[in-house]
Amino acid sequence: MERVLLLMRHGKSKWDDDQLRDHDRPLAKRGKRDSERIGQALESKDWTPDVILASTAKRAAKTAKRVAKSCEYDKDILYQPSLYWGDLRSYVQALSTLDDDDQIALLIAHNPTLEDLAHWLTQQHIAMPTCTVVAIRLEINRWGDIADRPSVQLAAVLRPKEID
Repeated sequence: MERVLLLMRHGKSKWDDDQLRDHDRPLAKRGKRDSERIGQALESKDWTPDVILASTAKRAAKTAKRVAKSCEYDKDILYQPSLYWGDLRSYVQALSTLDDDDQIALLIAHNPTLEDLAHWLTQQHIAMPTCTVVAIRLEINRWGDIADRPSVQLAAVLRPKEID
């Protein structure tokens, strides 16, 4: 069975308040705009997710909300603390627990772990600036099989600057 995994780096965040903890940094205007554009692009490619899994960091959570709204995702967003400063193992673990009824999963989190996960799955280095989505087709019957490094196909890399 084919599933689609969408790996997305959070939108561009603000750095203007040095009193904020990293976890609490909000989205910049560009991050807000790019998040909405990516959501629209996902919908136009028929990749509206069945599930969205996001880091608890404010910039990732706000990215998830904007993407969800602009691609007409109508379910709850699943926030995972392990995706904030998590390693490759924690990302794979989070994905392996997804409901097997969900065919398209969107994971919104952080570099360098997102790039590590994309590389681990595709064996290709893919640069992921903010709001980039890497779409990967996975040949798995259940999400739990992702830990076995399934057969994959890189379907697309979507960057806000490259979207018409």
